[in-house]
Amino acid sequence: MVKNISEFIEKKDYVLDKVLFNGNDYFRFVGNAKLVMEDTLKVKSIGDKDFVISVGRTISSEEKNIFNLGVFYDVHFILKDETDKVSESDVELYISDNYEKFTNVCMAKIALLIAQITSQVGKGMPIVSSPYFTREIKD
Repeated sequence: MVKNISEFIEKKDYVLDKVLFNGNDYFRFVGNAKLVMEDTLKVKSIGDKDFVISVGRTISSEEKNIFNLGVFYDVHFILKDETDKVSESDVELYISDNYEKFTNVCMAKIALLIAQITSQVGKGMPIVSSPYFTREIKD
């Protein structure tokens, strides 16, 4: 068990994992639509000397299922050789304390891709979303 993973991270790689787009009635829809945005963050895998966290954003229309768009990045953390095996609780603690340090890089890339995709398929009108990870606060 590693007490503080931050000290043992040697390198981070940001890799585009997938882009999902379902255009249903997007091309025929005229008017305004209420959009729903959801950001996700989850542990994808944990190895002996690395772990991968998935960061993503989905944007969809609330009514009539006009479209769904999702963009997901993987952040691959490579640990130094002298690191003991990390546990899921180590990674969860690292995420809760440091998520802004790596999610904001992903979200800037994700927001740009969303704007580029929607400007190409949306009659020239991009959807501009926040370049920051939106974390839902629960009471």
